[in-house]
Amino acid sequence: MNHASRLLQVCLISGLCAAPLLAARAQSVGVGTNTPHASAALEVQSDNKGLLIPRMTASQRTGISSPAAGLLVYQTDGSQPGFWYYTGGTWTYLNPNPAGDNLGNHTATQALKYSNNDADKILFTQAYGASGSKLEHASGWLLNYYAGPSNGLAGTHRFLTGTSGGWRERMRIDDSGNVGIGTDSPQRTLDVNGSIRQQTMNSGLITLPGTSIASFEWTHNLGYQPTLMISLDQSGGGGAEYVVVSYEHLNNNVVRFHLRNTRTSDASFSVRWIRVD
Repeated sequence: MNHASRLLQVCLISGLCAAPLLAARAQSVGVGTNTPHASAALEVQSDNKGLLIPRMTASQRTGISSPAAGLLVYQTDGSQPGFWYYTGGTWTYLNPNPAGDNLGNHTATQALKYSNNDADKILFTQAYGASGSKLEHASGWLLNYYAGPSNGLAGTHRFLTGTSGGWRERMRIDDSGNVGIGTDSPQRTLDVNGSIRQQTMNSGLITLPGTSIASFEWTHNLGYQPTLMISLDQSGGGGAEYVVVSYEHLNNNVVRFHLRNTRTSDASFSVRWIRVD
């Protein structure tokens, strides 16, 4: 038997021996199955063996010339041994113990949702966890924001806005409950360093003859009897300094103002008032 005949015989025998283990079906190849799925180029089945990916060192992996996107290898050395795949531009490590999702390192394409309706949502401090500063949703549709740990250390809420010179504090709530606007050391329940503008009601111009009295009513529909701070504006006339003003609550929704001119000549003015509670 010549060399060619012997080689043909070996190939035929090898093919026949391998036939039970390797089956081709159209464009699908099956290992351990005679019926590989039509959607798979290669299907491997076994109940006591696995698939061994090519194993190599880190230098061998990075030395692969022009790796194809999706190429998978198993690195055997270095600080990150394990599976690596090529994305088409770089090698990426398949970390078996990935760190928590870094929400600040990508753009969310959907609203962020939490599994529990009423629970701690965001913990701002790693050291104190749920006992530190946090954002919480509680029953009754309460959104709670906690500043500082719950271990006796003082916590302060600060509200800042950006300016051309950097961040600037606009308001704070300190650990005693004092609120400061324009100050970082509030001394009262509300401490404002600056001017305050509050909604002011106005009667319009009134001309009150000398030694006469008059009244008018204001319907506020507040459902209670507010305390009012009253002033007279005589920019439209004069003589307001001789006018006496008082008010009474007719009920929880209506106030009546009483006016009296104490001099003999007319007085032209308007009544202005604000609610102080």
